[in-house]
Amino acid sequence: MNTFWERFKAHKKGFWALRILLLVIGITFTANFWSNDKPLIILCDKGIFFPVLRYYPETCFMKGEDLEMDYLTREFKNFVKKNHAWVVWPIYRHSPYRLSESHHPVPSAPCPLHVLGTDEQGRDLLARLVYGTRICIMFGLCVAVFGTMLGVFIGAIQGYWGGKFDLYTQRLVEIWSGLPVLFMLMIISSFLTPSLEFLAIVMSLFNWRPVSAATRAEFLKARGLPYVLSAKVLGATDFRMMWRHILPNAMTTGISQFPFLVNSGIASLASLDFLGVGLKAGTPSLGELLQQAKSNLHAPWLSVYPLCALATILVLITLTGEGLQDALDPGRSS
Repeated sequence: MNTFWERFKAHKKGFWALRILLLVIGITFTANFWSNDKPLIILCDKGIFFPVLRYYPETCFMKGEDLEMDYLTREFKNFVKKNHAWVVWPIYRHSPYRLSESHHPVPSAPCPLHVLGTDEQGRDLLARLVYGTRICIMFGLCVAVFGTMLGVFIGAIQGYWGGKFDLYTQRLVEIWSGLPVLFMLMIISSFLTPSLEFLAIVMSLFNWRPVSAATRAEFLKARGLPYVLSAKVLGATDFRMMWRHILPNAMTTGISQFPFLVNSGIASLASLDFLGVGLKAGTPSLGELLQQAKSNLHAPWLSVYPLCALATILVLITLTGEGLQDALDPGRSS
């Protein structure tokens, strides 16, 4: 493990890309605590409240209905003054769903109230950009995890059993990999209500081919090695041979494909949202912002910032993947 880490650190571009990527992930995954229209903490005579973490109805603070408290209303401000409550707010008091209270026409240009401007519905662009980036990264990671697991399984049984089973299975894999992924996702999304989990699972069914091919090649090579033949003579079962002896040595090539599967998932989600068949309406998404930019060419901030965010994420993951490949396969870089 130490040798792998030293080799990865020696790959300067990959190492710095990983650092920046972890910083971006940290910023986006903690967005609820620094970009929100709900207080972090409310301390008053009625107790301690954590609105950013829990749902509180209006009746917790004043006479009202059993609806979630709007903490930016005049009624809540009066409650704070009357009860001398201590309120800790996030640094940026905007959520990706709240409409702007500004009277400027939307989409509005960057201003002190909205540092990156607003979208065509008056929602803060910075908040939607950060939350949308988080959703894209989560989606890419889910697709990569499920795709890697499925690809390793299919590639392992192909490579281990080989023969006619491998031949016929490989023909089916080639037919499956020839299907137009984006069009298939569009067709499926038109029949079923899209959600993040649903799209991740469906995308994983089309995204396992690179991992499967790499795992199959490693299993085909490893099944004739002396340690495998010796284990067979000692009576090891097929399951034990595959998952205990061969798989640990064959995972290198599969792991090296992981960052590129993440990239593929992010790009696919952005494409689906841009076409309007991705996540449900209103969900923060980079693709949805780009779709708005197409209809509002007079508002360049709707295209520049999402494109920069998307390109930055994809480049960082690609550079990290290259560093991972070089660290796992020292002969590749030489």
